[in-house]
Amino acid sequence: MGQIRNITSIGEACSKAGKDASNNAYSVEGNTSCALVSACCRPTRTTNASQHNWFRKLISAAGLNAAFFIGLNTAVCGELSAAEPPTAIDSSDSPVITEISTVDNPAPYRHLDWLSADEIASWPAAQRPSFGGRCNGLYLAPTIPSTFTNPELAPIEASADRYSADTDGTAIFDGDVIIQQGNRQLESDHIELNQKTQSTLMEGNVRIRQDGMLLTGDKATFSLNSKDLDITNAQYVVHASHIRGAAKRIYNEQEDTLILSDGSYTTCEPGSTAWLFEAQKISLNNTNGWGAAKHATLKVNDVPVFYFPWMIFPIDERRQTGFLFPSFGFDGDNGTDMAAPLYLNIAPNVDATLTFRNLTARGKLLDGELRYLLPFGEGQFASSYLADDKRTDTDRELSLFKHRGNFNNGWSINADYTKVSDDDYFIDLDTTLDANAKTHLDQKALLGYQSEFWNSSILVQDYQTIDALITDSNRPYRKMPQIRFGGRYNMSENTIGANNLPIEWDLAAEFTHFEHPEESNVGINEAQRSHLSPRVTYNFMRPWGYLKPSLQGYFTHYELDGDSALFAANVEEMSPNIQSYTTSIDSGLIFERQLSFNNQTLTQTLEPRLFYLYSPRVDQDDAPAFDSAALSFSYNQMFRNNRFSGLDRVGDASQVSLGLTSRFLAADSGRELLRLSLGQSFYLKDRVTQLTPTTAPDTEATSVMVGQLAWSYNDELTLYSEVQWDQQRNNTHQTDVQLSYRNQHHQLFNVSYRQQGGDTGAEFENTLEQVDFSFAWTLNPNWSIASRWLHDIKEKRTFEALGGITYDSCCWSVQLVRRVFLKEGDDDDLITRQGTFIQFQLKGLSGIGSTLESILDKAISGYAQRRKALAHQF
Repeated sequence: MGQIRNITSIGEACSKAGKDASNNAYSVEGNTSCALVSACCRPTRTTNASQHNWFRKLISAAGLNAAFFIGLNTAVCGELSAAEPPTAIDSSDSPVITEISTVDNPAPYRHLDWLSADEIASWPAAQRPSFGGRCNGLYLAPTIPSTFTNPELAPIEASADRYSADTDGTAIFDGDVIIQQGNRQLESDHIELNQKTQSTLMEGNVRIRQDGMLLTGDKATFSLNSKDLDITNAQYVVHASHIRGAAKRIYNEQEDTLILSDGSYTTCEPGSTAWLFEAQKISLNNTNGWGAAKHATLKVNDVPVFYFPWMIFPIDERRQTGFLFPSFGFDGDNGTDMAAPLYLNIAPNVDATLTFRNLTARGKLLDGELRYLLPFGEGQFASSYLADDKRTDTDRELSLFKHRGNFNNGWSINADYTKVSDDDYFIDLDTTLDANAKTHLDQKALLGYQSEFWNSSILVQDYQTIDALITDSNRPYRKMPQIRFGGRYNMSENTIGANNLPIEWDLAAEFTHFEHPEESNVGINEAQRSHLSPRVTYNFMRPWGYLKPSLQGYFTHYELDGDSALFAANVEEMSPNIQSYTTSIDSGLIFERQLSFNNQTLTQTLEPRLFYLYSPRVDQDDAPAFDSAALSFSYNQMFRNNRFSGLDRVGDASQVSLGLTSRFLAADSGRELLRLSLGQSFYLKDRVTQLTPTTAPDTEATSVMVGQLAWSYNDELTLYSEVQWDQQRNNTHQTDVQLSYRNQHHQLFNVSYRQQGGDTGAEFENTLEQVDFSFAWTLNPNWSIASRWLHDIKEKRTFEALGGITYDSCCWSVQLVRRVFLKEGDDDDLITRQGTFIQFQLKGLSGIGSTLESILDKAISGYAQRRKALAHQF
């Protein structure tokens, strides 16, 4: 076989031959001659094709001819060497068989580089490529070794059975021709390069490789002068994306526009016709990033199912206006749900999506979302509208606005506004918009400022209550506005020398104007609250322990207003005040020892903790409770300064809390493997201050005993539990257990149990007892199941039961889910609602999220992350 190795520039070649570039011809080894023309001395042009999209890869692979052949036409007149070929690369010692393709030792060609499952199974187990088995094989492109990151700088190498150069400027290669530059490679039975006409002809078994893509054909022509490209009976594959297709012709009408005549596109494996997208003509414009298809048909098992006379679509990472592939589903309550999304590219930093949905049992619904990215932040507007719901005879709508922005000078602005037409909107109409069902929907805007030591903010906040069980009088107050100012100064961090004291100063100040949307349960329509809370803490910390005494003051003033009889009956003081303080001492010791367990070196700690809290009893019965609530007791709550949230109550206290924690840490990494904690609070005085004057004081001498466990068996399995034991009644007061499993195959399992007890009548019994079980599991490469069961043990009823099965093939999937759940009825009773959902997906033609995805994401913890991770697996 003749060899052309390390072809150099024309200047160097002419110098070595003792001639100049104006000579018409000269002889080299053997009888081969090389014609030199002035065109050989033209500078090489380069291209810069994107690698982010399969259409752009196709253009890049075809456009490879421009830069590649200019360099080749120039270099073929360079040094022709019959030197010994390099030693073929031996991959026998590689842990995975890598098919090396070089100009001297090409890898065996398989159709579109497809490696079947049987071939994979025949390889030694230790050398098989990674194979999930969802497809009946995988694409395995040969590796083209190159040390050049820029292919334009790599030398051109060629190999052929025969080669010659005529005096008319045509170089001819015959028989297993391979021409390679860096990671680019051309293969054909016959290649002709005419330097005078700047044209290239490739005939027989044409293969063009570049950047993870393969383009094949029977014949290819390319002209450097006219920039014309024409490949007949072409096929292409993008290995990583599993995209392949064919075209009767691939040619360009102009330099940056590629045409696929009678072209096709699919992500199915070679030989499969599960689905195929065909078009009479597909135009790909690399300049503007647009693609257009005429007379396009979607076929499923060779049966046409959709026809598009004309459609446009984006062909690279640039966003373009066009329809996305529709999604389908079925709900027993909503009927068949079909959604067709239209993407609108308004500006480089602004886009929008309009989704046209048809719910056969309800009507036509329109979802709209506009997103923007500006120098001062990013956000979105969204809206949804269903005119004349057939089931409710009402118009249903949703409005949403979100903004998040940070300025470089410390200022920030955030807004979150959601409003729906009725309380049942999220229950009846799951939406793909960024909105979630809650008891109260936020409608707020916040302007903030943050510096090294100080921070401030102004907040305007309203709510929409969508829980029918919450009466108008119990709705939360609006904050119109809330102004906050705070500061923190740590002397040990910001002073040096003899004044370096571990003292920390904190200051929190707030003014809030409250308004009630109706009339509150105490008759207060409007109020102003002014609050100031300074704190000083001494932080004595050492590796073996710490001591943190702290003193905090609370000064709160109210101005209350109301004009009803309810206000006159409940409010005695129009301008109440709260003036109080808390003092606390938090201390702890840390002991460590080394131990071995199961051939692993561990560090065990023993951390006793003592916390003392004192707060005097102050009469707060005249002060309303705008945003305060009693905090649930927990292990961490034992070491807080106040047993109430918000600013309206300062709990009186004289108590000591004891805690003991032991941690087991991996000695090599420091990762916490196990944490065990046990604690209890001892009350030296009764707790008289409560949320309302009618609430009885808490006279227990001790709290419940609380134990906490956090176990990280490995990166996959974690367990968290907190148990509260009521010694007075010899009963378990509260239990929380959560077990989670996540593995590298994105299989997940969750189980949790929650129990809460209390006095009901003359006996102590559970007031709440629930179990929540969910999982999503892959049975084999094609089948997976998912389920959730939320059951109320005390009431002996199931809140939600969900089961689903998914079949996922190489290029399509189908998912079937059955769901039964309880919802609130018109008379506040719980009624059963059920539905069956089915969804088909053609991989590579997916659109936006679907109702079924929304249901599963909310029901099963971790399902959204699993779905995104598996979305592009084959």
